[in-house]
Amino acid sequence: MGIFSSTPSNVLVQPRNTPGAPSTAWAVLTGSTTGIGRDIAHELCSRGFNVVIHGRNEGRLEELAKTLQADHGVRVVTLLLDASTAFNPESYSQTRAAVAELESLNVRVLVNNVGTGHAPEGFKPFDRQTAQDVSTVLNVNVAFMTHLTHALLPALKKSAGGPKDPSFVVNAGSLADMGLPYAAVYAGTKGYMRAFSLALDTELHAEGAHVHVVASIIGDTDSDGHHVGVNLFTPSSRDMARMVVQSAAASGGGVVLPYRLHSLQEWMCALQPYWMLRAGMGMHMKALVEKYAKTK
Repeated sequence: MGIFSSTPSNVLVQPRNTPGAPSTAWAVLTGSTTGIGRDIAHELCSRGFNVVIHGRNEGRLEELAKTLQADHGVRVVTLLLDASTAFNPESYSQTRAAVAELESLNVRVLVNNVGTGHAPEGFKPFDRQTAQDVSTVLNVNVAFMTHLTHALLPALKKSAGGPKDPSFVVNAGSLADMGLPYAAVYAGTKGYMRAFSLALDTELHAEGAHVHVVASIIGDTDSDGHHVGVNLFTPSSRDMARMVVQSAAASGGGVVLPYRLHSLQEWMCALQPYWMLRAGMGMHMKALVEKYAKTK
């Protein structure tokens, strides 16, 4: 890369995949069958990665695998797991065994994209959510990401090429982590994701491990499960997927906001005193909850 380039030459930029190469780079992507996850899968494959795609619907996984192979000529492995139960005590050992099968691959990137709780039907007062609602959001957004990262981190450290050629963990966060009302559990899980990413990135740096952990903070995006239309502050899922990968590649780890106007939104919220932010967010989200309730 040129001396004035803002993007370093690392595995996210140049996977260096060549036919028959023993060090062919692989990326593991969770929640890959719809929306931003599906588009990140295409983005990674377009850059030359072979991919392990995760989902809970076998038919969708197989269909996506065929599409990725046909469109990009890469190798694709599927990982069929229900993120809400995969790391429960009764299924933990079986899940770890399935993940262990990936260790023979040259895994250079893990994208923890799978998540739940942001659909309109998920917006409701905390005390009106069922215990199962709460457990599902915690398991999918926190437990699955944490345990999968724990399982794959040794492989990511082993495959790293040194300080100028690190492996990556990219965790999909949300602007909701600033404290989105009527989505308290979801917002809390995204706050955990940000803190976990920063802590682990700092720890790995202190230990001399060449793995960058990136908290990719995503704002409103038009996608399969969130059809709101594309506008100035709401990019398409395809554009967001591209920006997620590009911003992670350009980072040295830590928190990044892939879309600059989402950075502006976060900055504007941070400028407000809490009482003002609380009032504005409360009114906006309460109106959204009431609007959705009328359509049911």
